[in-house]
Amino acid sequence: MNRRQTGAAQPFKVLTERHKICYNADMKLKRIVLPALKFFLLAAGTVIALICDILNNEVTPLFISVVNLLSMVALVFLLLIVVIEIVACMKLAGSTVHTVIIAATLFFYYLCSTDVINTFGSIGLNFHKEAADIFSLIFFMAFVLSTVHFFNYLYNLKLPVWGHILSLFVVTVCALLYSMLQYYSLQYIPFFLFGVSSVAVLILISFKICRDGRDDFTYYATTLIVCAAYGAQNVYVLDKCDLISVSTQGYTLVYMFFIILTFLTIYFYFIIRTARAALKASEYRLQLNTLKSEILREQIKPHFVFNSLTTIKSLYHKDVTEGDHAMNLFSRHLRSNVEAADTDLIPFERELDNIQNYTELENARYDKKFNIIFNIDFTDFFVPVLSLQPFVENAIKYSKVNDKPDGYIEISTCENGDEVILQITDNGVGFDESDIKENSFGIRNSRERFRLLINAEIEIESKKNVGTKVTIHIRNPLADVRKRAKDN
Repeated sequence: MNRRQTGAAQPFKVLTERHKICYNADMKLKRIVLPALKFFLLAAGTVIALICDILNNEVTPLFISVVNLLSMVALVFLLLIVVIEIVACMKLAGSTVHTVIIAATLFFYYLCSTDVINTFGSIGLNFHKEAADIFSLIFFMAFVLSTVHFFNYLYNLKLPVWGHILSLFVVTVCALLYSMLQYYSLQYIPFFLFGVSSVAVLILISFKICRDGRDDFTYYATTLIVCAAYGAQNVYVLDKCDLISVSTQGYTLVYMFFIILTFLTIYFYFIIRTARAALKASEYRLQLNTLKSEILREQIKPHFVFNSLTTIKSLYHKDVTEGDHAMNLFSRHLRSNVEAADTDLIPFERELDNIQNYTELENARYDKKFNIIFNIDFTDFFVPVLSLQPFVENAIKYSKVNDKPDGYIEISTCENGDEVILQITDNGVGFDESDIKENSFGIRNSRERFRLLINAEIEIESKKNVGTKVTIHIRNPLADVRKRAKDN
């Protein structure tokens, strides 16, 4: 069969003033506010610590007591976050073990921090501080690597295997160097090496995510957590390398509370998004059920049933075989209408069978037959059940193609890139496009169901004495399969 090539329509969206304001505000947030906040998180602790060192500000016993108390509160919150992530990973679809590892490494990183070690020391629980220093760096590096793997998994970045091996090698070398150099107060050297390499990787990942337009709420929240952890580690290294003389107790605590608040924000965002999705799904289901009930009432019309039974009766008087055939067509058509109450989408081939049953029943009623052409090049897609009948029914009722020797109604499909083009065309009397009435129930119903169920666009073009063409743009289900195969 000849493929009918049709260019896909590009929807034109007019931005209102409100849209422009929201868009500009969103871009300002992404390009100015969030980068500024990241830089602040990275540098604020270090700058404040250096200023306090210059001014020689010492902490008071009351301040230390408050820090000790809040350190235990922060530790409990971090442990609670780990538990939440474990439960979410086990119970919620779409959750991943990566977030469990991120939360766990943050918990153990803070457990080995100066704030918590000093808190435990104040109640008589003393730990080996040099070992705590090494484990603190190891857990910090593990947190950064788990974040990289999380981005790789969530955004399908396809980082090479050698990259994972190299990252583990860098972590091992930095941990060994840190353990060897801590007695010389040179821990900043391995931390600097790891920091430069890991930040470079994170910048490349961020560039790829933002370039592809996938920088969503999860991305920005996670990068803020990473920047806060780097800020805390910067102050920690300054202290351990004796680059400042004042106490840094409480700095990591502030960063951890920011991280905890960010996690809580993520959870609230998830709860709100889930609630909205559930409400939207409920409204969608209610709307769809209403449409399905209306289409049953519309398409099993009393006059259609009466006309069909009258036709079948007359055929039995003429030829029993033709009468039996018409009765089978009628029963299949009724069954399709009844089954529509329990079905949303069906394969296109099944919908095509419904159309054939309907058109054969209609042809049995008329002396002048309708020339129905099926020019089908592609069938591997789904459509809403009984969604094409209103368009074919309109063509049969109003096109008057059976009055023309060369009149026809054609149903055709073809692939066009990432789309499937489904067309219902006739060369009948046509009409002026300005006379298209959106209050036609059958057409409006089909439009809504195509939009709700498969996000398809419908265009109706008609010219007087030329004909009418209905074009339905459907997302090609094989497009994503081909894209994944190409990526692999």
